[in-house]
Amino acid sequence: MSALANAGAGAGVAHDMLALQDFQARPGVHCESGTLRMMLAHAGILHSEAMVFGLGQGLDFVAWPVADARHEMPMLSGRGDSGELLRHYAANTGVTLRIEQSANGDQALEQARAILEAGRVAGLKLDIFYLPYFSAKRHFCAHFVALHAIDGQHAWVVDTAQQGGSHRIALADLAQARASRQGQQSSDSLSVSVVSTDGMRDLRAALANAIGRCARNYLEPADPARGHLGLRTLAREMPDWWSRFADPAAIMTGIANFWEFAGTGGANFRALYRQFLRESQDVLGLDGLAPLLPDAHAVELGWADCIEGLRASADTGSPTHLREVAARFAATVEREHALMAALARLFKDERA
Repeated sequence: MSALANAGAGAGVAHDMLALQDFQARPGVHCESGTLRMMLAHAGILHSEAMVFGLGQGLDFVAWPVADARHEMPMLSGRGDSGELLRHYAANTGVTLRIEQSANGDQALEQARAILEAGRVAGLKLDIFYLPYFSAKRHFCAHFVALHAIDGQHAWVVDTAQQGGSHRIALADLAQARASRQGQQSSDSLSVSVVSTDGMRDLRAALANAIGRCARNYLEPADPARGHLGLRTLAREMPDWWSRFADPAAIMTGIANFWEFAGTGGANFRALYRQFLRESQDVLGLDGLAPLLPDAHAVELGWADCIEGLRASADTGSPTHLREVAARFAATVEREHALMAALARLFKDERA
């Protein structure tokens, strides 16, 4: 887990190399859980991304506000706010994470370098708009990548599999992406690292805590735009999308693509959480959990059905078809609520 630092010179220009030995790129499905998984793996904790996602209480729903609700695609996320997964994972497992921020660009770079010099992977939060390999040119500041090397004026990072995994980008682009305040959930060049795994709790206890707390957060949201309340509002408003948006077909296609392909999308997260529950059952062996696994799969399929339905509605231009899609999605929301209620009952003694 040590860091390898080399210094040399070429063409009269100083060239510094700082890289982690034995780092393995593991591109994931979701930026935050995938980055944390790589941080943990380099520290010796080998979890699947689904296990990281579940221990971080990743499943949720939130409708993030947009500036122009008539013309902009609504941000309908299948997760909670940025950084919540990190904090929940630490609280449930006992792993110590260090989160740092700085409004000073030089200091922010030194914080990242210090993490590498300590032999750790640096998780960096940034705005995708300034990442040259991103095809989507919009501001979104809640994205994470894993930094594992700095080579002169460039950095080596690992993004999600959807975004191509490993990339070498200019430090200037990285600094601009980290410092951006132009998108949702921005921060001052936030970095995160695994400081210690000495306090790692028994996995069975961590799983019970995580599942119970995630279910209750979903069932008892502090904000009506979150959890099952936000999803019910979404299902109720969906039939009106043809009149609500200036370009409804484009918006519906965008939401379908976001849910299917984006790390923040709802369907991706239902697939991860279903896998997490299966892995949890392998560890816990609970009679009450096994019968819920088919329900989790049915919820995942219901989200996938809505994705295809939105695309078909956009193609046909049919308000009637959209009403049918919304009705099926409302049924999926009810099934998901029933699943989370059953999980809350099963793990009722695990209190936050």
